[in-house]
Amino acid sequence: MLLLAAGAAGQESGARTYVARDSLAPKPGATEEARNLLRLLAWQPTKFEVSVRPEQGSWTGGIVTFPSPKPQGNKRADTVFMEWYVGKGRRLLKPAPAVLVLHILSGRMVVARAIARGLANQGIHAFVLHLPDYGRRENRARRGDASLFPHRMVQGVADVRRGRDAIAALPCVDAARISVQGTSLGSLAASVAAGIDGAFVNVFLALAGGDLVSVLDKGHKSAAALKRQLQRAHVTREALAQVVARLEPLTLADRLDPQRTWLYSGRSDRVVPKENAIKLARAVGLDAEHHLWVNGNHYTSALHAGGILRHMVEQVHGRPAPKTAAEKR
Repeated sequence: MLLLAAGAAGQESGARTYVARDSLAPKPGATEEARNLLRLLAWQPTKFEVSVRPEQGSWTGGIVTFPSPKPQGNKRADTVFMEWYVGKGRRLLKPAPAVLVLHILSGRMVVARAIARGLANQGIHAFVLHLPDYGRRENRARRGDASLFPHRMVQGVADVRRGRDAIAALPCVDAARISVQGTSLGSLAASVAAGIDGAFVNVFLALAGGDLVSVLDKGHKSAAALKRQLQRAHVTREALAQVVARLEPLTLADRLDPQRTWLYSGRSDRVVPKENAIKLARAVGLDAEHHLWVNGNHYTSALHAGGILRHMVEQVHGRPAPKTAAEKR
């Protein structure tokens, strides 16, 4: 089925609907913490509908929606939205690989959309998933309630895992080559979701770390801001430790494939300190070729986005990425 035809038909008759099936199949956890986290994230696999609505005049291929597997009783948050950036040159060609992209804490999607456009320009379908209470699922009152953070992240991680199966059901996507990428907050959701059952082929984590209690204790800027929000919600440090432990990336880190996982860290990062990045890398078992450092902090590391994107494209395609016009100059 050709994406071009699907898009044309969608503009005439509205959204196109596809049937997907959950492929969730986690192996038992090696520790009690892992088993508890896997139980927390689990749901009963079933068939579900995936809708694609073209956006006329938009730079995306359309808006993809599907039901959250872990609904929280909030209609707006319980429908998952993804922006589809169609891989360049793939409309009439064979199925292309895809990457599910996750945004940072601010939720403005600037970083995620830039990554998605870069991937699409290299022939890779990219899908920017809006986490609960962000973007098209936004509810500022709920997002401002820090006490809901753990529930939001549990739902978000489950949404990411189901998002893989939603993407696999779409036309012109190579279902055997679906990866996940997350930056900062998005890397938390990506690492935990990927550790559930290894469903993503490649895992790309930017500005990520382990031992989240330590990150909130020592981290600056956005980490410190989140800590203050939790404190205002009367979440004590002891309660915070219990909350964060439920979604600790280190818990499922050993379930990630160290040959198919890459971590990009800033040498001067003070939001996710260097030692926390190293903790995550060691827990996954990453070597120097899979834990890559750039000169910059949590924000200026963006200056190296072009090189990181190029590296990701090479891993997804399994070959060197063609140089952009800017690089040729």
